[in-house]
Order: sequence, then structure tokens, then C-alpha cells
Amino acid sequence: MTIQELIKKIEQWAIDRGLDKNGTSHGQLRKTLEEIAELSIGILKADLPAIIDGVGDVFVTVVIGNMQNLIEDKVDIIKLVDEIRASGETENYGKGYEAKSVSRLFYSGHELERSRIRLGDHYKEYPVESLLFDLLVVCQVWGLELEDCIESAYNEISIRKGKMINGTFVKEDDLI
Repeated sequence: MTIQELIKKIEQWAIDRGLDKNGTSHGQLRKTLEEIAELSIGILKADLPAIIDGVGDVFVTVVIGNMQNLIEDKVDIIKLVDEIRASGETENYGKGYEAKSVSRLFYSGHELERSRIRLGDHYKEYPVESLLFDLLVVCQVWGLELEDCIESAYNEISIRKGKMINGTFVKEDDLI
């Protein structure tokens, strides 16, 4: 599937679960930071399945956070990925960059949080671009395709059942 198709599917999944209306960018940012941490652990352990899952999960949370932006503030994620790929800059990274990619991910997460707080309660283009760049670097280092990681994450979330309660998505299994 293409990134465009995957983003549409992710957004529809989020809408079907009320994340567009009941979720908050603060809650989504918290989820993005959690997923960055999980991805980083996967990288440090050289756990390829965890890396694939982590790249996809971080991307999913960024798409949903961006979806929660006002229309005029939405970041064009597809354009950013295309521009990063066209620049060829991610090709400069190879094996041996694993630990540095972890620190870059944490820095990008920090920048996303800082810009959201400093510049308003929305995702901004520069920190989203920085995080997307880092995801593409992780894919380059580990020989992965971004689309495959996203599709894997989508396939996992698409079968989840649950609903929003007090701004948090609660899995059906956790509901009383």
C-alpha cells in the first residue's frame, strides 16, 4: 500500500474510534513519546520485529496527532516524506548508527513536544519533518521500507476494539 492509502486508513480508524473528536493533541503527543521509547528499546536490543512495530506505531501516532490539528494547521506528511526521500540524505546512514538514531528520536520527540507547547496546541511542520526523517533513517539503517512498517502497524491496530474514555483510548478487553 502507498503512504497515502495508509494515512487514509489510519485516519478512518481514528475517526471510527472517536479520536478525532474526543482525543487531544496532548494525549496523542504522550502516545507518540511512548512509541518513540518503545522503538528506541527495540533499536538498542537489535530486535527487528520491535523496530518494525515501533516505526509503524510512531508514524500512526503522528498521523493521528496531525489529524487532530485544525485544517489550516495540518502538516502535509506525504509531501514531507517525499521531500526527505528526494533529498537522498537518509542514504548517508548505515550500520553503526543505531545508538545515535535513538538519541535523534528522543530529540525529535522533545522538539515535537516543545513546539506544541510553545507555538500552540498543534503539530508543527519542522518537528514532524524531523521525526519523519529519523524514522526514514531507522528504516535505512535496518534495511526496512517505511510503508511496510506502517502497514504492519495498521494491520495490528485495525483489529483492535475499544473506545475513547476521558480522552484515552481504552481497549475492549480493558473495559468493565
